[in-house]
Amino acid sequence: MLTLALHSRLPLVWVTSTDPLNDTEVIRYLAETEGLNEIGISIPTDKDPKNSLLTDILDYDVMIHLGSIENYSLRDLYDAADSHQVTLVVVNRGDAICPAGFFDAGHLKAPSAMMREFLQSLVPDSYLSEVTDALKGLDMKDVQQVTQLTSARDGSLTARGIMSTRKIFINSIQGLSLESTNIPFYNPHEKLEKWIALNKKPFLYSQIPSLVPKGILMNGDAGTGKSLGAKHIADSLGVSLLRLDLGALMSKWLGEAESNMTRALAMVEECSPCVLLLDEVEKVFSSSEDSGSTTRMMGQLLWWLQEKPSRVLVVMTTNDQDKIPPELYRKGRIDTTMTIEGLTKKEATDFFSSLLGWYKDQGLKVPTVGRMLTLATTYNNVKTVSPADLTQLVEDELKTLNF
Repeated sequence: MLTLALHSRLPLVWVTSTDPLNDTEVIRYLAETEGLNEIGISIPTDKDPKNSLLTDILDYDVMIHLGSIENYSLRDLYDAADSHQVTLVVVNRGDAICPAGFFDAGHLKAPSAMMREFLQSLVPDSYLSEVTDALKGLDMKDVQQVTQLTSARDGSLTARGIMSTRKIFINSIQGLSLESTNIPFYNPHEKLEKWIALNKKPFLYSQIPSLVPKGILMNGDAGTGKSLGAKHIADSLGVSLLRLDLGALMSKWLGEAESNMTRALAMVEECSPCVLLLDEVEKVFSSSEDSGSTTRMMGQLLWWLQEKPSRVLVVMTTNDQDKIPPELYRKGRIDTTMTIEGLTKKEATDFFSSLLGWYKDQGLKVPTVGRMLTLATTYNNVKTVSPADLTQLVEDELKTLNF
């Protein structure tokens, strides 16, 4: 957003920085990219004459101000900047709120071109683009730290290594975590496989926004593999999986839950392309829930689901679709709803065969499929059983046979 603000020559711009070592250089880089080469830096002191900023900015295309503006009137700042076609960029290094009248350019991030220049001596050209993409959303300080940590641990820089290190930064956002997509064994539903096959290329490559899939709601009883389905989707697409714990965003302080939601969604967008898992959404957004914070959080999420410009595939799960408001999964926000059911006894036969085959390949003694069907006494009372329950039966039998 700062690039657009500089390109538009907006007079008053506010940007937040957590990188005092590099923020002025990043702003300078962006300004020079836009052909704005006369750049000044204002660091106020107690000895500065009154209203010195109003005269200092007149000689520049861009003035970077690193102090408070509380002693200046908005009108005076605007008139001075606008009349001389100067962009005043106020850098907020604390927790101040953007004043009325300023354009809020958000958090200052490292430009991709600047990252590429930094990485050129560290990464082979064949990996440069994917490593740069893996660092998107970080400021230059974090870019430098992530690359140093990854290189020290792995001996080289790869996109996979970068994303592993980024867990440190993503996990610092309340409620948000980077999840592993490694699944030792997963037997995906045929309808999920068909959906992935249909949507993989449009998600990764389509330049037409309306053809980029938005997401899927998976409905079904506990243990049917909905969360594993999200991991499978991310792994199939070759992108990261982020999990947003909606309950962890809640706070007793007025407005804090909404702020947590804003920060989390901003980080998610910065990590795109990715899959975002919203697990068991009915625990926070139920049809009967009408608390102020929950209503406002849902409003934020609905708007984001509808309007998000980034390649973020949202996977919502619920144990009971009837408990969540239908506006949460209407078309335009979510592409489809899929019910994930337990396995019939016939399907369990195939499931046991695949799972036991996988464990046999690991060098373990395994029971027969017939033995497992005998142990699955739950089928005496119900028509379907969750894969999680069947997996537990197999694991218990394997412990008896091998240990």
